[in-house]
Amino acid sequence: MAALRQAVGLAKAGVKVDIVGQGTLPATSRGDSITLWDAGLGKTITSSSRRAFYFKVLAFAVMAGIRGAGVVKKHPDIQVIHCHHASTVIAVRLLGPRRPLVLTIPDLPFRKTDPVGAAFERGMRLVNNLIMERWGVAWVNHIVAVSPEIGRRLAEWGVEPSRLSVIMPISTDSFGALDEVAATRLLAKVGVSGEFILSVGDLMGRKRMDLLVRSMPEVELGTTLVIVGRGPLRLSLVDEIAKNKLEGRVVLLDHVDTETLAALQQKARVSVLVSEREGLPAVLLESVRAGTPALYCTTSPVQVPSTDTYLRHVVTTSTATIAREINTLIASESATSWSRQGVREWAQRTFPSTEDACRRLKSIYAGLIEGTTGRTRVG
Repeated sequence: MAALRQAVGLAKAGVKVDIVGQGTLPATSRGDSITLWDAGLGKTITSSSRRAFYFKVLAFAVMAGIRGAGVVKKHPDIQVIHCHHASTVIAVRLLGPRRPLVLTIPDLPFRKTDPVGAAFERGMRLVNNLIMERWGVAWVNHIVAVSPEIGRRLAEWGVEPSRLSVIMPISTDSFGALDEVAATRLLAKVGVSGEFILSVGDLMGRKRMDLLVRSMPEVELGTTLVIVGRGPLRLSLVDEIAKNKLEGRVVLLDHVDTETLAALQQKARVSVLVSEREGLPAVLLESVRAGTPALYCTTSPVQVPSTDTYLRHVVTTSTATIAREINTLIASESATSWSRQGVREWAQRTFPSTEDACRRLKSIYAGLIEGTTGRTRVG
């Protein structure tokens, strides 16, 4: 999703973009400036098995790299390759023609001391983060961290300042706001109505959807939790919902299109993410830009940019605390008289816009291309 948003934003900023991935482009972004190439692994990488899911994620990243190398060979006018997974960097570097490489890192670099769950998951993180991600970081020309905390961790790894930029993610303002009628119609199609809070994220280890579900009995009655995400922990979430007798208060959506996600973000009372380790998740930035206050709960200390009433950060594993914070944000609408327009204006003042992010990315690309004139083409 991050790669898609970035590609759409860059295409609208005048960059010719070829993107390798799954699914379809948003209807509003189709045109001559952006081309989607299928990575060759079908439409989904979800699985009910945690092991299978991790292997599918890895396989998709490798296949995207192989497919991307082939695209670059067929289109020699592609001047920069921008990757979103270290495995993709490795595949492109080994198979593709030489081009400047950029890598976006969306999650905190893993450390041996970081808490994890099952031994298998720890092993996968060690392979992915401490081996492949270090290779990827060493092999690229420039690295983009999506939050200051991720940038700080990468600096601790020894990444030189000249190769590192902190650029917060391109957001839903790439796609434009939906009017109320259109948003309500889109939500009706996926069975969402009434007052709800929203959580978007993969149903896997570091995203602690289980804690969020267990907090719901203490969240204001009449409020539904809508979870959007795929992953191997879906079945355990279903069990958690049944155990807490929340069948009527939790909605699980495996996947929604871009416009429906924008509608969910615009209409939710609160957007919430509970996570083990991230910088500042893009989905929460998107929510405040859409006018919805957000809550970011981390289970261990994470340094996030200074936030305000509209985007709260707490460190906790307590379901009672999570519920209390959600209820506080819900109640703050009447207590502080905030409006969705007010949240949007605050977000515009506080976080970089799509145009700012695109401008910085284009500057990075231009610096990597010697003697290039005219429009840059990014793969």
